Amino acid sequence: MLEFAPNTNTLEYQDGAYLCNGTKRVEAPLNLETLEEAVRQCPKLQVVSLYDAPFGDQCFPLLAQIPRLNMLALLRGRQITGHGLELLKDLPLKDLFLQRTALDDEGLAQAARIGKLENLYIAACRHVTPQGLLAIAWRDKLRVSDTDNQDEEGLAGLFTETERKAYEDARTYKTMKNRIPLDSPELQEPVRALQEFFHDMTRWERMAEEKDKGNRAGTPRRERTAGEKDQGNRGDTPRRERTAEEKDQSNRGDTPRRERTAGEKDQDVQADIDGLFARRVSWTPRPGWRPVHLFWKRGGTYTNYRLVAGERVTKSKFWIYAEADIFYYRYLMRLIDGSWIIDNAQWCQAGRWSFCGL
Repeated sequence: MLEFAPNTNTLEYQDGAYLCNGTKRVEAPLNLETLEEAVRQCPKLQVVSLYDAPFGDQCFPLLAQIPRLNMLALLRGRQITGHGLELLKDLPLKDLFLQRTALDDEGLAQAARIGKLENLYIAACRHVTPQGLLAIAWRDKLRVSDTDNQDEEGLAGLFTETERKAYEDARTYKTMKNRIPLDSPELQEPVRALQEFFHDMTRWERMAEEKDKGNRAGTPRRERTAGEKDQGNRGDTPRRERTAEEKDQSNRGDTPRRERTAGEKDQDVQADIDGLFARRVSWTPRPGWRPVHLFWKRGGTYTNYRLVAGERVTKSKFWIYAEADIFYYRYLMRLIDGSWIIDNAQWCQAGRWSFCGL
């Protein structure tokens, strides 16, 4: 009779045996009968890793009996299509590895219905199509990885850049209502105000960068001590220090100009961005974000931002959507006392919008 350690929380299969918690080996073939016995004897299971499984979707009713399951790996299970993954939808499963299985679009759809799932790995699953990926765009907080570094097929990925962007677009903009084009007359003033903010921020970041370089270049060199100076003189007689009067005579004019300290320059940088936000942003500054926390990007944060669309909220509120590389942003423009002000700023991660600051 097979005997598994009842305190097993990690179960793997390798080299002809089950491995409990990385230590105890249970010699047995990998099949549904031995898997069922392992599930029965190990009530604390959380991680199951079964490579090259010889069975198919019949394993899912067994795996559904593991109430604490949070990681499942069925790599290279050539008979596993994913039809039955819906049985795991109520488990605390966060990570699902299905690379090089027979997963298809239906199996992918069932995986997306696993409520707690955060990461889904499907490299080299040849039966998954771009249409299948688009069909799960409704699912928030799920990262789907179609590449790995195991071989050329894994490195190539399942989807082209265009197909991947279509998926990200679909889940980013799925909640958009009342979409309007950027050239709509009602968007002209909000768009102009946002573009002016981008321009002002770029100017400020470049100024801050230049002043930071100046501060670093202006770091005073450590003065040598009297002893070090004496050692550097030729012979035993130290070089005579110039008097204060002699130093004054070498200055241009009677009174030398005092150089501004790095601290004073930093105050200018802070005052400039404080004024910029006071003019163009409505919300109270938040800790961790500009202008409370100062940071800048070389060349400017917003230089490659591309405005793509608007969304009407009310007559005096519009979301303006922007893209930068693979990232998505939106800015809520609100009309306050005759001026269009930024009232919120968000970015989209894994289909979910959240505050991102400016």
